[in-house]
Amino acid sequence: MRKIIKNNWLIVSFAAIVLLILVNIWITIRNNKVIEQNSQLEKHTEEVKLATQGILNGTVHTLDLGVRGYALTKDTNLLSPYKSALVKHEPLFRKIDSLLREQKYDKLDSLQIVKHEVDKYIQFMGEMVALAEKDSMAAFTKMLKQDKGYDVWVKYAAFEKPVFAFQDQIKYKAQQNYQTAMYQNILIQIILLIITLPTVYFIIYRLRKESKERRMLLLELENYNQNYFFHSRTQTEQATEEISVKDILDNSIQNIRRASDFVKNIANGNYSVTWEGMTEAIREKNTTTLAGELLQMKEQMQQVKEEDQKRNWINEGLSYLGEILRKESDLTKISDRVLAELIKYLNANQGALFILQDENPAKPVLQLRAAYAYNRKKYLNKEIAPGEGLAGQAWQEADTIYLTQIPQDYIKISSGLGDARPNNLLIVPLKYDDKIQGVIELASFKTFQPHEIAFVEKLGESMAVTFASAKISEKTSRLLVETQHMTELMRAQEEEMRQNMEEMMATQEEMERKRHEYMQQVEQLKMENDELKKMVIA
Repeated sequence: MRKIIKNNWLIVSFAAIVLLILVNIWITIRNNKVIEQNSQLEKHTEEVKLATQGILNGTVHTLDLGVRGYALTKDTNLLSPYKSALVKHEPLFRKIDSLLREQKYDKLDSLQIVKHEVDKYIQFMGEMVALAEKDSMAAFTKMLKQDKGYDVWVKYAAFEKPVFAFQDQIKYKAQQNYQTAMYQNILIQIILLIITLPTVYFIIYRLRKESKERRMLLLELENYNQNYFFHSRTQTEQATEEISVKDILDNSIQNIRRASDFVKNIANGNYSVTWEGMTEAIREKNTTTLAGELLQMKEQMQQVKEEDQKRNWINEGLSYLGEILRKESDLTKISDRVLAELIKYLNANQGALFILQDENPAKPVLQLRAAYAYNRKKYLNKEIAPGEGLAGQAWQEADTIYLTQIPQDYIKISSGLGDARPNNLLIVPLKYDDKIQGVIELASFKTFQPHEIAFVEKLGESMAVTFASAKISEKTSRLLVETQHMTELMRAQEEEMRQNMEEMMATQEEMERKRHEYMQQVEQLKMENDELKKMVIA
């Protein structure tokens, strides 16, 4: 074995370097994944803390603020925080429950206890609002003095402390893993440097010491470099005696430096780095060499980075626009703002948002609720039947339509910039659980990329859920107003009936009095008649 290693020391040395480089690449990639995973863990812990603090700040305090403000002023606008808390508290608890389950937190029953207490508090505050509406301020003040918020705070405090301690523990472990990964990266780089430099020095020393054998070994080394490291020749000839020792050594050292610099650049995230001397003609001959494989690895990592950037872009957009969907409750405001922000986020030019109106199931239509073009809101009225136009087709087929050539008369919103109009049209149905809630149209001068289309489709699911909820809220509010109106009418009718009954009773009493008087008169006449008969007989 020693003889084999001695006779093939050059190949062994280079193989060791290549192996170390590959090991370094593998460990670096693995550690980068560890760093990314632990960064995500830290982010999740912050989300849990913010969401947990939102139970008091976003729900309990907001409820109390809205009810007190309304009770003091009787201004229904001040009930907005109260109504907002009613809408937000269920999604907030679902979010906390989802995050804690993902972290495998084993005390979820305490969250349900807090939720139960908050639900009781919401019901209690609802009763206070009802008292304030009736102007029963004495009863309102009596309920206010019960300080039900303290009961919520007690349950919340019992839940918050262990949860925060659990999050701090996760965060601490993530930071430890992050530091370990960073130290490993540095250590591997140092080991690679310590091993590579002496190996290169040893190669140079042995090459100077040997004569003919060294020459043959150098020629073999050159051929090895060409076949396995970096094929730099435009032809496939083998190395000959004419090539100088200096050229062979320079080529070997240069390749090692290229590989080292190349790997370091990739490890540092510089995916624009190129391999010096690699042309298209030479690239074909380096498909199996280290240089070719490193280039392939770089391209793959660059592709992964681009995909990550696209995913981050999608997630940031969904988070930003999702926050708008969660904050707004008015359907018109939601439509206008989401459409405007979506067009800006996509760098598009025009857009329209249609919402399904199905109050009449026999004749559902898409109603235009928002239109936006060239940074300005447009005021248009339009309804679309199923299958009518491209929007109606997307609605009917429940599928996305993307066109890169738009008919000249399709877009009706002009820009004031001449005849130039967008030539890319994206139509996405807003659906959730296979139920269509609307359609969104987007037009742009630039081509919509696949990840942008996927982003709009994912956003469409959130918009569908929000619009369905908003429509239910609107319908509920409308029914509530109608119910209140009917109640007022019934009260008026009841009062009218009561008055009629009182009049009838008074009339009946009058008739009874007159009947009594009539009977008395009849008795009187009978008595007089009897006396008259007696007088006649006598």
